[in-house]
Amino acid sequence: MKILLLAGSGKSTRYLFNGLNPEFKIGKVIIEKPISRRVLIKRRIRRIGLTKVIGQVAFMIIVPSILRFFSKDRISELEEMYSLSTKEISKDKLTCVSSVNDDDCLKKIKNYNPDLILVNGTRILNSRIIESVKVPFINIHVGITPTYRGVHGGYWALANNDIENCGVTIHFIDKGIDTGEIISQEKININSLDNFITYPIHQYGIGITLFREALKKIKNGEEIIRIKATGKSNLFYHPTVTGYIYNRVFKKIK
Repeated sequence: MKILLLAGSGKSTRYLFNGLNPEFKIGKVIIEKPISRRVLIKRRIRRIGLTKVIGQVAFMIIVPSILRFFSKDRISELEEMYSLSTKEISKDKLTCVSSVNDDDCLKKIKNYNPDLILVNGTRILNSRIIESVKVPFINIHVGITPTYRGVHGGYWALANNDIENCGVTIHFIDKGIDTGEIISQEKININSLDNFITYPIHQYGIGITLFREALKKIKNGEEIIRIKATGKSNLFYHPTVTGYIYNRVFKKIK
């Protein structure tokens, strides 16, 4: 089974690769360069307005770095608990593209001719890429879909006092944003030591196990039960700095 990983740069991609590769031998990894902050801000302003975007940018500049500094021990503890490795991906498997939606990426996908494409942390795939090869695209999403689509699904579930939907989803990719048919979902368990930075570590720790189970079925030719994503559906973005402070002070959500 020829597996291709289509991913964003960052620690979570190394978690996923190192968690799956020993058993399933991911043959190629295409890494997408991050979208420039200027382009991202312009798009976000058109979508949700200037005031909210200013608050989101302030949050991303200030809060994660502070939380990361004070959470070093907790991060190490969770990485050990879930056996998450940050080992660099072998350079002979790696290639970079400006965007997962450009012609260069499409050419690389077709040249590799995979049986299965795993996706993690990229921008939204357009239909041209999804339809370029007749193989499944499977994504790990740090949230319970369709209730918590977009980003930071664990945090938003907690902020909404919705602990039952604080978890992770493995799903097929379709033309929507985190709307594809669900393969599996599971709730995460957190404690008072956790925060915005560590919620995703729990989600990847659980999610990689779910991913592994799905790949075993595919490898063995077993049928994957596809669950249609129905019910309440919301698309979430980064919190604003004022929203984060409010949730931390009044809801005790870190």
